Amino acid sequence: SLIYSYPNNPRVWKAKIAASFCSPAPTIECPEIKFPDVNHSAEFLATINPNGKVPTMITPDGPIWESNAILRYFGRMAGNKLYGKNAYESGLIDQWIDWSVNELENATVAWLYPILIPTVPYVPATTRKAKKDVRKALTVLNEHLWHNQYMVGQRFSLADIALVCSLSRLYEKLFDVNFRRPYGNVNRWFQQCLHHAHVKAVIGDLEMCETMSTAPNQDEIDAKEDEEDELAKKKAKQQKQGGGKQQKGKKKATAENVDKKDKPKDKPKEEPKEEPEDEEPEEHEEDSAQMKKERAELDSLPKSAFGLDDWKRYYSNTKDTRGDACPHFW
Repeated sequence: SLIYSYPNNPRVWKAKIAASFCSPAPTIECPEIKFPDVNHSAEFLATINPNGKVPTMITPDGPIWESNAILRYFGRMAGNKLYGKNAYESGLIDQWIDWSVNELENATVAWLYPILIPTVPYVPATTRKAKKDVRKALTVLNEHLWHNQYMVGQRFSLADIALVCSLSRLYEKLFDVNFRRPYGNVNRWFQQCLHHAHVKAVIGDLEMCETMSTAPNQDEIDAKEDEEDELAKKKAKQQKQGGGKQQKGKKKATAENVDKKDKPKDKPKEEPKEEPEDEEPEEHEEDSAQMKKERAELDSLPKSAFGLDDWKRYYSNTKDTRGDACPHFW
């Protein structure tokens, strides 16, 4: 078989490790090709891989692309050595192979690629999120390996090959001693896989990371971001303090207004009035109001001789009001 790829690609390691379990083991050739001239050529896109990506494998029956599809191809060729002893175990192996891409590899792209590929920009916020996602994935993996020697039961399988290759660059470039310390079960399993004869024959001696690698311009970008964050914090603090002083001034002004409003005003001193001599006394206010009152139409009738108060007393003290009190009214 022939696999198109770039040198030392961990995705090709998957195929080589799985192929080594086949009997007889197929020969896999990985010729050096010029990128992107070969994989973006019209012939490559038309007859090999329309996506123009690697790794892509050429088999006697035709091309296969996607690294995990190539991994499963050799896993099926190896029989039950790598793909589980029953349908359930095969399902679990597929589960972890898919998980390695969706939850682990996708999370590491934003963190790892700016370090390995100079043309990929370093974005601090994206890298922070990637680190958080990787820690979350490692926590899931660490809990699973607390109860299992390998990814599926007690046997080395395609799931272990997929994950150990996905993690190889991370342990080599990013997972320094402090970062990997909380994940003891993952570390134990990873070292165990590295010492497996079939893995060691392909990967060789992998040097574990001592100091976390960074992007070429990461320090400058981080320093600039820290400076901008510090300025933003100072500006927010000043605005908060200014707003507090303004509010305090408003409260003080309001309090002074309230004090002025509640404080009784001093009444002006009244000077004693001098009584005019030889002036007639003014008429009483009530008498004056009575004179101004208009006369009603009934005021011209003669005064009634009926004693209304006497009748009310009689009515109130009589039991038979209809038979006794009413005649009294007339």
